[in-house]
Amino acid sequence: MTQEKLAFQLSESGESIVRTYECTKLTRWFFPAAIGFLTITNRRVVFHSQGRSLSGKSLLLSQMPIDDISGITAYEGISINWFLFIALSLLSMVISDILFHALPEALSSIPVGIILMLPFIIISVFYSALISPDFRKQVLDSLASSLKGFVSPSTDYARSIPFLRIPLFIGIIIIIYRLSSDSSLGLSRLFFGQIIVFFMYFVVFFLLFGRQHSISLAIGSRTNKGSGIIIPGDSFRLFSRADTTALEALTAKPAKDATLMLHELGALIMDVQQLGDQGIKKWTMISSSSSSDQ
Repeated sequence: MTQEKLAFQLSESGESIVRTYECTKLTRWFFPAAIGFLTITNRRVVFHSQGRSLSGKSLLLSQMPIDDISGITAYEGISINWFLFIALSLLSMVISDILFHALPEALSSIPVGIILMLPFIIISVFYSALISPDFRKQVLDSLASSLKGFVSPSTDYARSIPFLRIPLFIGIIIIIYRLSSDSSLGLSRLFFGQIIVFFMYFVVFFLLFGRQHSISLAIGSRTNKGSGIIIPGDSFRLFSRADTTALEALTAKPAKDATLMLHELGALIMDVQQLGDQGIKKWTMISSSSSSDQ
């Protein structure tokens, strides 16, 4: 299980941690990922997250007594942001039309688009199930040996995949635009030519990052007649002058312990509520054994 420095203070009334889950993860360029943790103690349940961005630091705490929990509603599945795809498709059409009229054709040809796409395709295939781990290790060791001093044997090129999406998108846009403007295909003369191009953009964006894994969690309260802690899952994010990184961890993608948390949380809370110290001991031992296995 995840061992993390707490963002809140344990009380001195014998409070101790039973289990901590790394349940959400907000990844951003140039800044550390903001992790959302759900910590269960023998006294309460706490969702906590800390974030940092150019506008400063942020902290989010949402907590409730464990004896006040009346029920748990959880969801895990795939979310699709249709509004984002439509907006990106329209924006790509406008930008590509402006740029390609200003750029020399040699810099925005189909071969250039293919070259821009190749790094992402090569790295993705290299780290896919198509390539055996032994062969992958041999290639990485050979590359590190031939580029000694520049590349470490432990270099994980898979980390570059998110950054390689930028030239990939540019390459795809170049190819789609050039194909749509090719008079031999007849698209530029069609009344619905622009609709076809828009549809092509939409399909590309959907296939590349359309289906996102999402979780949501609502922990009900007896006294408040509602939900004490809510993790809403994937949703639209609002812009604010203040740093909202910690708050955005509520709507971030599921982290490594998300599925395990959804499976265990109900039984864990019930054991702590009904079995007391015996239930706490059981889950503390499970947590310790899980940490030693990682």
